[in-house]
Amino acid sequence: MEKLIKKFSEIGITDTGEVGGKNSSLGEMFTQLSSKGIKIPDGFATIQIIL
Repeated sequence: MEKLIKKFSEIGITDTGEVGGKNSSLGEMFTQLSSKGIKIPDGFATIQIIL
């Protein structure tokens, strides 16, 4: 079964089609700021699927 939730730490700007624009931006921000030592809370996004 496909994973339907991704943590922000697993999301980048290239995931827009899968998680939407706002979530991909939040994931990218989380990744970029965490690597610079800025602590921000992790979150998650649900994956869009077409049935």
